[in-house]
Amino acid sequence: MKISGVMNSTCHRIDLSLIPQLNAEGGDDIPAYVRICDLFIRLVQDGTLHPGYVLPGENALADYWNISRATVRRAFRLLEEDGYVVKRQGAETRIANRGSSETASNACSSNICMACEEVIRTVEMEYRIEKCGSFLAKKLGIIPGSDIAACYLVYRGETAALGSSSVLMPRKLLEACVNDPDSEEDVREFMTKDIYPLAFSSRNELQAYSAKAQSGSALEIPDADVVISIQEILYDVNGRPLAFIKYQLDASCYRLSLTRKTRHLVEIV
Repeated sequence: MKISGVMNSTCHRIDLSLIPQLNAEGGDDIPAYVRICDLFIRLVQDGTLHPGYVLPGENALADYWNISRATVRRAFRLLEEDGYVVKRQGAETRIANRGSSETASNACSSNICMACEEVIRTVEMEYRIEKCGSFLAKKLGIIPGSDIAACYLVYRGETAALGSSSVLMPRKLLEACVNDPDSEEDVREFMTKDIYPLAFSSRNELQAYSAKAQSGSALEIPDADVVISIQEILYDVNGRPLAFIKYQLDASCYRLSLTRKTRHLVEIV
């Protein structure tokens, strides 16, 4: 079965009149670029600005606040380093996907998807039952030939695929976790959100390669110059494998953290 989810956020340009003037809270000794960072972080965190919103240009903001363009540029650079805005060469500055927690609730709670600097507009999923080979059986601690629930997901932006992933887990385990394994919506909810809070720990292998050097291979993100490939095994609180997940990501769109925070613990019996 194929499933597609659409993001709610809308891409549009922010009018200057909606941006507050810089204030001197905390004292005049706080540099203007710090106040700019604080202002935009606050607007993102309180939900005023959403992923994909286009910010006014540096010159427009400099005139609006009566400060130098260099000050605005310095603030934007720091906001980009912290993952709140994203700017491509020659392109406009936009609110980044990872800058808002709202995106995760609308699409996917995977840490990998939250690390995407572009706005993920749709998550397409194909779900099917497959037989487990020896490689995957060893990873998941099951018998070769066992039934595997396989979900293949593609994360798309405005025009292109930003990444893809495959989530593979024993069929019996999926049936124990999902209210209705035959429901497309229940399977989608579990595979894109609920599977991650179940994990107590994970083991990752990461590599990067030139997509052009992989000509002839089936890539879901053909527009990428460099692809980040991640293999991850999720474990429960007792160290038992839950799922094997593989990601292919457009390296130009992702900023990855090498630390996975522990979520609330749930043991599957």
